[in-house]
Amino acid sequence: MLRKLVLPLSLICVGAIAAFLIACGSSHNSANACTGTYSIVGDWQGSVTISGSSASLTGVINAAGAGAFVDSAADILTVSSLTGACSFSSTLGVYESIENPDGPATASGTATGNVTSANAINGSETTQGTTGAFSFTSYNPLGTGSVTGIPEITSAFYIEGQTEDYNVQATVGGTSSNITVSGADNLGCTFNGTFVEESTNNVYDVQLVISNTPGQTCEANTVVAGTYTGVGFESNSDILGDLGLGLTPTGPFLYAILSSSHPFVMEVLPPFTVSGDRAYRTSDPANFNQIFGLSKNVSR
Repeated sequence: MLRKLVLPLSLICVGAIAAFLIACGSSHNSANACTGTYSIVGDWQGSVTISGSSASLTGVINAAGAGAFVDSAADILTVSSLTGACSFSSTLGVYESIENPDGPATASGTATGNVTSANAINGSETTQGTTGAFSFTSYNPLGTGSVTGIPEITSAFYIEGQTEDYNVQATVGGTSSNITVSGADNLGCTFNGTFVEESTNNVYDVQLVISNTPGQTCEANTVVAGTYTGVGFESNSDILGDLGLGLTPTGPFLYAILSSSHPFVMEVLPPFTVSGDRAYRTSDPANFNQIFGLSKNVSR
C-alpha cells in the first residue's frame, strides 16, 4: 500500500511546486505592471513623429497637469490631464501660429502613453485621422542655471505671429518668482502680464491682460482685448529662431504659451535696443501641419 501512494504523492508535490512558481511569476509580473505616479511638473522637450517626419517641441507641464508645447514657428500643442500616472489618456489641442492672416488652422485629438520615469514620457497620438508617436524628456532650458531675478528694465516683447506691430516696448520687473510685464503698442492696446513661478521648477502660471489704451480703441490685428491665461518658462536661448537684427543677446528669454480661442505665444526679450519688425522665421516647420493633419492655407 505504501508503494502505491508514493507516485500520487510525488505528483501532488510537483503540482504544488509548479503552482507556487506560477504564482510567484504572476506576482513578479504584477510588480512590473504600470502603477504609481511620478513628479512631472517642469520643462520638457521632444518630438512627434509620423511616417518619418518629426515636429520638435519645447514646453512645460504645470502642477494642474496641463502641458503646452511650441515649435520654432510658434505653432502650439496642448495636452490635458497629465497627472504623472504611469499610464495616461489625454486630449490634445493643435493650433497653427496666429501669423496666418486667413486664420490659423486648429484641430483636436487624443493621446495615450506612459510616464516611464520623472524624466521620460512616450506614447502615440491621433489627430485628424493620422496617428503618430511621441517622445519627451525633461530638461533645463537654462542649461545648468536656474531662473534669475529680472531687474526693472525697459525691453520689448513680441506676440508671435501678430501680423502688425510685432515689437511692443515694455517694462519688465519683479523677482524671479513673480515677474511683471507691461507695455503698449501703436494700435491702441495696453498689455499687462504676470509670471508667477510654481515652486522652483521654472514653470510659470501666466496671466496677460490686453485692454484699450486710454482714449484709444485696441486694434490689435490678430489678438484682441481680453484676459489670457497660460504657462511660461525662462530659456537662455531664443527657441523661436533668428531675431533678424544681427543681435545675439544673452538671456534669459521669457516665454508664455497663452490660451484663447486660438492660443498664441508671447516672447519677452532680454534688455537691448530693438527696432523694426522681427524676422523670426528661419525655416518653415511644415512637418507640424503634416503630422497633425492641418491644412496649410498660407506659406510662411
